[in-house]
Amino acid sequence: MNSINNGGAYTVVARVAGGATSFPASGSGNLDMHASKYLGDFQFCETTGREDLIVRQLVVYVEGSLQANDINNWTLIDSEGNTIAMGLTEIPYVIFDLSDTYRIPKGICRSLTIRGTPVDGADRTLRLHIQNDYNLTVIGYNTGASIAPSSFSDQAASDGFWRIKEGSLEVNLAAGSPDGSIQPGTQEAVLAIFELQALGELLEIRKIDLEIVESSSVLADRLTGLVEIRSQDDSITYLQLSADTLHLQRISDIPDVSRFDLNHYILFAPRTKTTIKVVATPKITATSAQTYKAKIGNFSAWRASTKDFVDLLTSNYASGNTLTVQAPFFADINTIGYQSLNLPPLSRQLIINVCD
Repeated sequence: MNSINNGGAYTVVARVAGGATSFPASGSGNLDMHASKYLGDFQFCETTGREDLIVRQLVVYVEGSLQANDINNWTLIDSEGNTIAMGLTEIPYVIFDLSDTYRIPKGICRSLTIRGTPVDGADRTLRLHIQNDYNLTVIGYNTGASIAPSSFSDQAASDGFWRIKEGSLEVNLAAGSPDGSIQPGTQEAVLAIFELQALGELLEIRKIDLEIVESSSVLADRLTGLVEIRSQDDSITYLQLSADTLHLQRISDIPDVSRFDLNHYILFAPRTKTTIKVVATPKITATSAQTYKAKIGNFSAWRASTKDFVDLLTSNYASGNTLTVQAPFFADINTIGYQSLNLPPLSRQLIINVCD
């Protein structure tokens, strides 16, 4: 590239990136999928004070195992936070064509930031470089002549190593999950409501461990009929078990890492929430000594980007609130007198007829 001696000149330097310092990147170098992420920052300084610079094109070399479709929306952003170019991917290069729109005032430094959105390629790596001075197309604002850096070496941040994370699962107790008491014999009572969120990539949950932890093992106090995991609107039944299923009702609060095949897989995209609820029926004979607490964990999931099966939340189960059986109150009308119940006359007469 030809340089103009009586025009401007500049330097370009890779700035601190805040990622990992080597491959395989971990910790701060991990990138979540499906979210715009900072990937690199290069500072341009006009050093002569003679004329402004126009940056026409920037070609970035991508070191690592990244493939062409792993990152979308390569974006070049100026010091004011404006998007000034979108990248064209030709791995191992990303090309930013600025079309004569970006100007660096003489004697001033400006930083250009690169961001991108990982959409695939779990566990693949990248690090951004400007490898050569010919990867830059810069001209003088007044002279229109091509200008080369005053000196140049391969520019890449020492802490600019990145790795696209594998998908994971976050499970939280929903704000409206039941708390307090439960009546014996309540048909299809909701024991707990949970919110599931996929992080990093599309997940398909195929197995789950459901446990109902109880304070009493007396048969009269236990659940009866079916225990189900449903969608919040009851339109989908993900899991349906007999209350007598082995390992379902438990006294111990320590998970036994058993799990059940779902009748309907739970499929959700990254950063979207799916709400599920645990539904069951306490026996009519359940006493006030009994409590119920629903717990879920030990998920088996298919990760669409990583293309593997993974066990998630194998020990730290998500737990519902403890629900305590509250037996209904029955009063002896002959003892307290129906007058004290403050009932309307018709209801009083019905009570008298029943009790007589």
